Amino acid sequence: MYKRSFDDWTALIELQKTSGLSVIDFCKQQHISNKTFYARRKQLHPQLRTTLPTKKPTGFIKLARQHNGSEVLILRTGDFTLSLPLHCEPMWLAKLLKGLSA
Repeated sequence: MYKRSFDDWTALIELQKTSGLSVIDFCKQQHISNKTFYARRKQLHPQLRTTLPTKKPTGFIKLARQHNGSEVLILRTGDFTLSLPLHCEPMWLAKLLKGLSA
């Protein structure tokens, strides 16, 4: 098992901070236990706990519900409009939205 030095962990912590990835995704990419990463970050840089953002913006959009008498769900954002039947499966809709966001 490879034991990382103080400088290795300092570099990894800085790399994660600038990577744009969540700690979970960064640790998967680097093959590091996220539990170990958090422990090392806390040990080496206790001031980071208060200066790093705790969550990324989710990217959710606000929706307005309009009763127009139709059985259609209409989602609009910017120039994009998506019309779906109200009876579509929630899991299918979740997969569709995830696919569109990729």
